[in-house]
Amino acid sequence: MALHESVNLLRQVKLLNCLNDDALTLIAFNCRLNVVREGETLFYEGEDATGAVLIASGSVTLSIHRNQTYHVVSRVGTGELIDPFSMISLTRRSHTAKADDNVSYMVIDRNTFHRVMEEFPNHAESIQDAIQEDMEETVTSLLRISRKLDALN
Repeated sequence: MALHESVNLLRQVKLLNCLNDDALTLIAFNCRLNVVREGETLFYEGEDATGAVLIASGSVTLSIHRNQTYHVVSRVGTGELIDPFSMISLTRRSHTAKADDNVSYMVIDRNTFHRVMEEFPNHAESIQDAIQEDMEETVTSLLRISRKLDALN
């Protein structure tokens, strides 16, 4: 994927679309494109999350492992960001991600994101607002997942 294509993909991400082209270019330059085939796993629930995963093409099923069974939580596709909070602080993967088809993805690591915030501090408030909105959506999703888990027990 060419640098300008990566920047365009990053521009589509709700959490990042407040960043200017220089900031997006810095992120894109520091990310490499990874490819997995249909059925392969991008990461497992509980692993250390080194950064957010941005799906560049394809779709991924996110699942959790409970009672010796995998349960589908959601499906994500092109332009969607998985585990965005891992760009900010050390976290663990909250689910397992498996490719539904051939998938290309980028990892936006913590060091890169912190560097962007240091070099472009004027974007910090916009990012904070976007994170707050994303947190509210996450809480709503967690409540939905909690109800599903309660139904399994």
